[in-house]
Amino acid sequence: METIKGYLQEIPDMQYTATGLALTKLRIHEELISPDDHLNSRIIIWAELAEAAANMLDIQAFCYFKGYWKDRSWEDSSGNKHAIKEFTARQIWRVDDGVFTDILEEYNENGAVV
Repeated sequence: METIKGYLQEIPDMQYTATGLALTKLRIHEELISPDDHLNSRIIIWAELAEAAANMLDIQAFCYFKGYWKDRSWEDSSGNKHAIKEFTARQIWRVDDGVFTDILEEYNENGAVV
């Protein structure tokens, strides 16, 4: 697993799949080596962690994400091919004033706080 960090660039977008599984998508301004070295990354979050992220995170929150990169490709109904690289988060920590908070633990203890 890999860890990336950055600021949320949008409000987390949570949906439910046809089978009822929560899925949250968000984008972060990822810090690489230094604050001047960055890129925008798409984060995918599943299940209970997806619900926690949608309820506990807001735009500009600084977070660490532990998970893995995945390449995904598909063809749309018009026959156009698409490809994207996404980071699937398995654990998320929000950082406030130097204090790291595991959002799933906080969500399970306190419910939504955003």
